[in-house]
Amino acid sequence: MKKIVFLIAFLHIATSQLHAQILATFTPDPAFNAVVSYPFANTNNTPNPANYVAALWTGNGTQGAWRSFFKINLSSIPANAVIDSAIFSFYADINSLWGNTGSPNFGIANGAYICRVTTQWNTNIFNWNTQPLYTLTNAAELDQSISVIQDYTHIDATDLIKDILLGTNNGFAFVLQQEMSKYNSQIFHASNGVESPTTPKLKVYYRFANSVNNFSEEPITYSKKGDQFSIFFDKNFDGTISIYQSTGALVKKETCNNQSIYHLNTSSLPTGIYFIELKNKMSSKTIKVLF
Repeated sequence: MKKIVFLIAFLHIATSQLHAQILATFTPDPAFNAVVSYPFANTNNTPNPANYVAALWTGNGTQGAWRSFFKINLSSIPANAVIDSAIFSFYADINSLWGNTGSPNFGIANGAYICRVTTQWNTNIFNWNTQPLYTLTNAAELDQSISVIQDYTHIDATDLIKDILLGTNNGFAFVLQQEMSKYNSQIFHASNGVESPTTPKLKVYYRFANSVNNFSEEPITYSKKGDQFSIFFDKNFDGTISIYQSTGALVKKETCNNQSIYHLNTSSLPTGIYFIELKNKMSSKTIKVLF
């Protein structure tokens, strides 16, 4: 009898693990970090730079752009995994020698993008003229900073990661770029192979297609009328709702208990872009809204 009870318990645990959402955390490969710049178009970049730089600036009196390339090995994510959400975190480097000293997130138009590289990149020895190609399709967006020293800890990259896993991934390569107007920059700590609080990270939440109690594939309807923002669930929702500013700062976190509708009064929130993460025991979903 004990063996039977143990077997039932084991099967229950195994089934729960199969159906549960999985969190995988990745950091960029320190062997593939690169910065290229137009003012020095023919100069090969220095491998393993201290920073990821996305800027439109000047060098030796010449205006030009700086772009940063990096790779993240996502091969451990199973081919049949369903991606629920993917979040980048980047940390500003106040001591960087690039850009405006002490102001890594500088300028009034410094919004940036993390893009998917579309051609092969097998060596760090390249320059502006020989850099890999990339696409802005489904790029992850970094909104205009609200401070000259700002960490971005909740960059929604869900569609970007889905693209890179479904298509030809070219070594899981990315580029960080910002080229809107002169004297704007986003400068972050790069990956150097040593884990620290400022190491760039990518968190990927995934599950398998036979998951139960999953709402991430269910349509979620939401609306805003005046100061009231509402989310309508097709099936009653048990879980948490977390609201983040575009900077990653948590504004509010609430628990829903078998609710079909969730209401939020936005009158006290500054106008801007927000990310709303809905999460239960089995899955999560993030939506981007403007309040």
